[in-house]
Amino acid sequence: MMLFRRINKRLIFLALIVCCILMGLPSTLPAQTKIKVGVYQNIPRSFIDGQGHAKGFFIDILEYVAKNEDWDVEYLPDTWAQCLQNLENGEIDLLGGIAHSSERSKLFDYSFESLQTEWGQVYTHRQFGIESILDLKFKKIAVLQGDIHFINLRSMMNSFGFSVRFIEAFDYQTVMELVEVGRCDAGVVSHFYGMLHENDYQVYKSPVIFSPQKLYFAVPKGRNWGLLHALDHHLHELKGDRNSYYYQSIQKWFVRTRPWSFPKWLVWVIAGIGGLLVIFLSTSLILRRRVKASTAELLEKNIELTNVIEQRKKAEIERLKLETQLQRAQKMEAIGTLAGGVAHDLNNILSGLVSYPELLLMELDADSPLRGPILTIKKSGENAASVVNDLLTLARRGVAVTEVLNLNSIISDYLNSPEFEKLKLEHSAVRIITELEENLMNIAGSPIHLTKTVMNLVSNAIEAMTSGGNAIIKTENRYVDKPVGGYDTIAEGDYVVVSVADSGIGISSEDIERIFEPFYTKKVMGLSGTGLGMAVVWGTVKDHSGYIDVQSTENQGTTFTIYFPVTRQEATADVTPFSIDVYRGNGESILVVDDIAEQREIASGILTLLGYKVTSVPSGEAAVRFLEDHPADLLVLDMIMDPGMDGLDTYARAIEIRPGQKAIIASGFSETKRVKEAQNLGAGAYVKKPYTIEKLGLAVREELDRN
Repeated sequence: MMLFRRINKRLIFLALIVCCILMGLPSTLPAQTKIKVGVYQNIPRSFIDGQGHAKGFFIDILEYVAKNEDWDVEYLPDTWAQCLQNLENGEIDLLGGIAHSSERSKLFDYSFESLQTEWGQVYTHRQFGIESILDLKFKKIAVLQGDIHFINLRSMMNSFGFSVRFIEAFDYQTVMELVEVGRCDAGVVSHFYGMLHENDYQVYKSPVIFSPQKLYFAVPKGRNWGLLHALDHHLHELKGDRNSYYYQSIQKWFVRTRPWSFPKWLVWVIAGIGGLLVIFLSTSLILRRRVKASTAELLEKNIELTNVIEQRKKAEIERLKLETQLQRAQKMEAIGTLAGGVAHDLNNILSGLVSYPELLLMELDADSPLRGPILTIKKSGENAASVVNDLLTLARRGVAVTEVLNLNSIISDYLNSPEFEKLKLEHSAVRIITELEENLMNIAGSPIHLTKTVMNLVSNAIEAMTSGGNAIIKTENRYVDKPVGGYDTIAEGDYVVVSVADSGIGISSEDIERIFEPFYTKKVMGLSGTGLGMAVVWGTVKDHSGYIDVQSTENQGTTFTIYFPVTRQEATADVTPFSIDVYRGNGESILVVDDIAEQREIASGILTLLGYKVTSVPSGEAAVRFLEDHPADLLVLDMIMDPGMDGLDTYARAIEIRPGQKAIIASGFSETKRVKEAQNLGAGAYVKKPYTIEKLGLAVREELDRN
């Protein structure tokens, strides 16, 4: 022991001599020396704050020296372990807060003056019973990767022969979190970090402390001695003055308050009666200042956390919005499927009301008293068929025909229609304003459905202004360069945009969520529409691959905006209607295949009247048997026949029996994939029920004449 003390004294003496020699040398590097300094997260020694600035006790001291030495400092943030690696590789010039070890001394050179002295502190939970270093045996311990306390503890455990599992983290915060959530039995941090942050975590501060170490500045081995000399020079001066910036920075970062003292005469006066009170007040003041300092640091971290929370809130709002849109689409799809099934059955029922009056009218004299009632029946059937078409549109199965058209023409035709004139007479206090773009681009769509969409939007706008006002109909070309949120999320692309705005009563936020549901209306059912108007608008927009947005304020008005994709095709000229003589038959044989007796009778009656030789069968199987023994110039195939073979299956068998067999497809539904497949096999036109003489006659004639 005596020998050890003598050696220590000699080493101290030699160190003092070296310091004196070095203090006589110039203390600065050349002006504007650029140095790279590693920064790691070890609050309050060194860290990067929420604004990306380097902060902490080590940074304060380095900034003080850099200012006096005219250094240009660049801070490079990384983990502690990576900072050590960067220093070893020479990627940084300087690193603060490094303790001595035999292994590190081979890689780095250290300053003579230390920055601080620290030691390792073990945190745990009380139930683990860790009260001494020996209690760490068989425990799972969280440590900082590359930390000197970790290195020393590992060496200590190895020397004891203890089996210990270490979990390496990138910062002390993670070490404390691993202990708090129970993923590790204990954790090792520097006592300074623990002192400032132990109240932030639900952990137990054990009595176990170890590995007291002095912390230094370090540079790569054999390089940058000038940096260390300058740092030693200033640290020596700073530490020699109790009022220097060094101690001010310690007070700032480590909450080191000056010892509480009273005048001696006052101490003697209150010593006997106020001792306990003094202790209480002193403790309270220290804790309050400590909390205040910790709160300041927490505020900086809270800024960063607040930004993260705001980003997550925005992401959650966007997710909920997308979920709402998906649920709305799924609800409309489910209702549409139900409506489509109902519409199919109604189409079969309505065929008699639409088709038979046509046949009867052709047989009656022009002055027959029965023509009026039969025309009324025919008109009623057509009106009912229009409702069925609305249901099919709702089911997104209603766009049977698409053509290139211009929305300005659709709007102008409607504004010149008798229906609109009647609407204006009923609401004379409403003024219609049109702002139609002159060079509006074309779209591809169904004129019938688009006209009904315009009609529904305009009539709703007019009826919403019970006391009069302005209804503005506007069209424009618009390019959307990035997705736009709203009632729908509008994708990027070129669009023709039509908007209908009113200054009426507006729509509540609750009603907007359900406005496109079938039969959801605030109007009196039966007196103003069918309750399907806005549902038809929704279905039409979706069938045309478009988007819809709704903006409304109660008692101020509503604006519906619809986006239709642009087409680069040109609109075709109007087609002149055909005379009935054009589609009359010449005795060709027709086989009508339909599982509904009324449909077979209607189709047979129309075709017989037009001069064809007609045979009908009730199923696909019966049609196949017929074709095996008899030829037919044309098949009229119902697509949906249940049970048994449908139109596609029947046609596939028909062309096996009679290659090149001609056929047309009929259905109460709109075109489906199976209709397209049949047409790909060679079938001709698709005819939508209910039958009319013109639709069925033209389709049959064109297919028979097709080569």
